[in-house]
Amino acid sequence: MGALSSDATSLLCSLLLSDHELMTSCPSNVATQEIQSAVRFLGAVIIMPIGDGVALIDDSGETLTIDNITRPKKLGLVVLQLVRLGLCGVLTFTGVRYLVGTIALSDLILNMLALEFVLNLDELVFACLAPLNFKTMIPKVVPLKTRTARSFSGIDLFALVTLLATGLAVVLVAVFMTLPQQGLFKQGRDVLCAGELDFVYSKNGLGQFGWTETAKPAQPPGNTTTAIAWDQVPWPVGVVQTSIPHTRRALLGVLTRNTDCKYCYQGYTYTPGETPPGLAARLDDCCLSKQAHFPSVAAGRFSIASMAIETGTMATAVGNANCKDTLRPPAIRSVETSYTDDNGAGDGVNIFRAIVADHVLDESCEGCPPQLPLCYEGQCTVPECWHVLELGLCTKDDESGMRARQYCPVTCGCVNPVASLPLSQDFNGCPTECAQLPEHNEIMERVARNCSDLDHTSGHFRDYIKAVLDIGKEWPQSLKLLVDAVYGLLMAYGCDAVPAILSGEWVKYPQLCTSGGPLVVKDVSFFCPASCGCMTPGACDFQCLP
Repeated sequence: MGALSSDATSLLCSLLLSDHELMTSCPSNVATQEIQSAVRFLGAVIIMPIGDGVALIDDSGETLTIDNITRPKKLGLVVLQLVRLGLCGVLTFTGVRYLVGTIALSDLILNMLALEFVLNLDELVFACLAPLNFKTMIPKVVPLKTRTARSFSGIDLFALVTLLATGLAVVLVAVFMTLPQQGLFKQGRDVLCAGELDFVYSKNGLGQFGWTETAKPAQPPGNTTTAIAWDQVPWPVGVVQTSIPHTRRALLGVLTRNTDCKYCYQGYTYTPGETPPGLAARLDDCCLSKQAHFPSVAAGRFSIASMAIETGTMATAVGNANCKDTLRPPAIRSVETSYTDDNGAGDGVNIFRAIVADHVLDESCEGCPPQLPLCYEGQCTVPECWHVLELGLCTKDDESGMRARQYCPVTCGCVNPVASLPLSQDFNGCPTECAQLPEHNEIMERVARNCSDLDHTSGHFRDYIKAVLDIGKEWPQSLKLLVDAVYGLLMAYGCDAVPAILSGEWVKYPQLCTSGGPLVVKDVSFFCPASCGCMTPGACDFQCLP
């Protein structure tokens, strides 16, 4: 009847479950056999008579019968069988969970064999380590007496209960373990394989997302679009993860082939015939994807290959060649054919805003809509350059600071040589053109004519020193020590410390008053022209006027 129970369980598995579910759920057959053995032995021990000792009766020299057993030994055997049942349950549960996470059929079979090996480990230990006379005596012992098996209409009730319990265990394993795990497998497959895959993408030196096809998209016969409706996307939208939210939205548009929208304005969708209403319009993944489309993979200036190797200096020279603040206040476009809106912002301004907002880690808003991407003081708003300054992004030596200086060079101080901005070089995001503007030249002429040191206890000079010390905290240890030594002296003594630093009397740093040193920050000659000796040709990058 026990064999019949196992066969019936296997049949139930094959009827209810697929191949993978069958393989992962039916190891319960092995556990069923072990549990049956433990339960029957436990029942035999319970009804065994109690005596003064273990009585072995030699029936005929060929067999031995256990007639009675002491109370402590009986209690010990009961506890031992309970431990056996507990271990069997734990091993079965953990084994099935392990099998559920196995994908390859060959690994599945191997792991099933390993599970059975663990469950039969006690038999192997007995066969290898038990004394020879004990192993010889055990086969002679008559099986313990058990209660008469109850039956109903000729059906063994114990076997029936075992069959039903095993079937229930199989169903529970399938519902709560196998099927959810299969769902995870399918979701992982869809993340890798669903949607449009014939494209490549990258990010340029301005942090902008770009993509292009690697194969010409096929149009279904009789259809004019290949876009996939959101309710037909075979995988959750949230599985597409990138470090930048605006990139994720544009990438979703590409994956769902939703890139053929016709009416886009600064990344926003509008109705034909109406004046684009600026922020009142709807930010659509389609428009983001369309504006990020590049013509080729490897050929030409506007290709994914060129985009991938583009440095911040190269990108700034093209994207903000005039050294203007690009995050201007939002406005409508009165003339639909104009390239810019009424505040002079071009088509990419909303993408610029999204890129800057992506680098502000403020969760007090609990998520901001794409039209108002920046979380500032608990409110969702449109980022402008004054936000960048207030948030302290201009002086950061990371990607957020790079984007702040690229998109807001005037506000950050790229034009003003005596501003507190230490990272004013082109490789730090400040456009090269900033040093050619009339405002910059006027300030430089004033510095050269005055040629006097500034007070280090207030104003831009003190803010500049503090900014360099803050930046140096994130640099490699050797440079951090140099920053602490040099700018610690400037913080304490101001321009009076410059001669001692140049000569090495306190700490030697000969590039303090010129560019090109290991500390890639603006030199102090703009704040200390007299102490730097800028009257002497070559002492500074500029020369004081007589």
